[in-house]
Amino acid sequence: MPASPKPPSRFAPRCTFPYLHGTVLAVNAIPDVALVVDAPSCNFFRAEAVFGRHDTRSTLLDTSSRHRVAVTDLHPDRLVSGTDRRVSALLRRLASDPAFGLVFRAVSPPAALVGTDYEAAEAQAEAATAKPIVGLPDRALVGDWLDGYEDVLVALAKRLPLPPARPDPDPGIAAIVGYRFERNEEDHLGNVRELRRLVEGLGLRVASVWLSGEGLGSLARVAEAGLLLALPGGRRAADEVAARTGATVVTCDLPFGPDATRRFVEQVAAASGRETQAAGFARSETAAWTRAARWVVTRRLVDSRWAISLPPDLARGACEIATTVGADVRFLSTWSARVPEESGRPPAEDGFAWPVPPLAAPRVRDAAAALAPVIRDLDVVVSNTPFDEVVCHAGLRGKIVPFDVPGLPRVELGFPCTRHHALHDEPFLGWRGLLCLLSRIAEFLPERGGG
Repeated sequence: MPASPKPPSRFAPRCTFPYLHGTVLAVNAIPDVALVVDAPSCNFFRAEAVFGRHDTRSTLLDTSSRHRVAVTDLHPDRLVSGTDRRVSALLRRLASDPAFGLVFRAVSPPAALVGTDYEAAEAQAEAATAKPIVGLPDRALVGDWLDGYEDVLVALAKRLPLPPARPDPDPGIAAIVGYRFERNEEDHLGNVRELRRLVEGLGLRVASVWLSGEGLGSLARVAEAGLLLALPGGRRAADEVAARTGATVVTCDLPFGPDATRRFVEQVAAASGRETQAAGFARSETAAWTRAARWVVTRRLVDSRWAISLPPDLARGACEIATTVGADVRFLSTWSARVPEESGRPPAEDGFAWPVPPLAAPRVRDAAAALAPVIRDLDVVVSNTPFDEVVCHAGLRGKIVPFDVPGLPRVELGFPCTRHHALHDEPFLGWRGLLCLLSRIAEFLPERGGG
C-alpha cells in the first residue's frame, strides 16, 4: 500500500498558542477573578491544559464544579438564536459568587460572528452584582497567547477599583507591571521574590507585582507606587495605571540572565536616583554568582551546544546566558509570531545579536527540518514540553527513535511545562535565578575540560 503523501507544511501546526490560552493563563494568576468565554465547549480544555498539568497548584477548576473559567457551550443552533441571555446569566452567576471580586468576559471567533451585545450583558450583570465585569478585546483571530495575557493586564489596569490617587506619588515606592506569572509553583513564585529582592536591594519598597499569584487586594496596591517598572509585557498596562495614579512609568528589561539583570537594576536606579547603590549591588551580586558557578561553567557548560525554543523575551535571555557561559546555540525558535525583540529597543543599541537567526513561531515540520541537521551534535535543549514534537520529527528524519535521542536532555522552561514542577524555591530570573537555571542545565552535561 503506498505511503500517504505528507501534508503541505503550511497546514502543519505552528509553535505558538492561541489568544485565549493567554487569557486563561492570566486568570490563573489572579485567584479571586473568574472568566466567562462565549465559545464552544471545547474551549474549556484551555483551562484543563493549565490545571493539574502545567500548574499543580492551579485553582482554575474545582471538584465541586465551582470553576473559575466558564464557557457558554456555543452550538450552531445558538449561532442563529443568539447567546445574549446565556452570556448574561453566566456573568451574573459568577459575579454573584463571593469568592470572585471581578469577572472577565472573552469571545471566541465563532461567537464573534453572532453579534451578541456584550456591553449590555456586562452592564446588566454589573448592576445586579456590584462587581466589575470587564470585557476583553475580540482579538482571538489576530493575536496569540502573549496578546491574550497582556490584554488581561490592560483591562485590569483600566477597570480594577483603586483607592484615590495621591497628589504626590511616592518615588520611593515601586510596582512591577508585566511579569508573566505562568503558574503558582515555586519557579514563578521564586521569580516574584527575586524581582522584589532586586528592587528592594536599591532601597525601594515594592507595593505590588502584576502578576504574582496574589489577589485583587494586592494588585490594587499599585496605586501606592510612584514608579511603575514596566517589563516588556506590561508597558500598555503601566501606561493605563499611570493615567489613573500619576505615577512615572520606567521601561525595564526582563531580568533574565546576568546582563539583562544588570540592565534592569541600572534602569530602576537611574529612574530613582540610586545609581551608587546599584553599582555596589551589581558588583556584589556578580561576584557571588560567578564564584558559585565557576566550576560548572568551566567543567560542564563551556563549549556545550544548545537548542533553545522559548517565548521571545526568554529566548533572548537564554541566548545571553549561553554567551556568558561560553555555550554554542545551534538552534533557536520562539513560541510567538512576534518579531523577537522584546527589550523595547533595536539590538544595535545594547550590542545584542542573535547567535543564530531565530525562527518565529515556525510550523512544527519546518522547525524539525531546521533542527534535524544539528540534532546529533546537541548537548541540551532548553524549551517547553510541546517542543518534544519538534524533536520527534527531527529525530525521525535522522533515523533516531522518537523521544529517545541519546545524549539529548531537555530542560523544561516556559509554558507549558508538564514534566518539571518546582516544589521548592527555583527562580530563573535575576542573579539567583541564573544559578538555579545553570544548575539544572549542568546536571545533565558531562565534564568537558579544566579551568
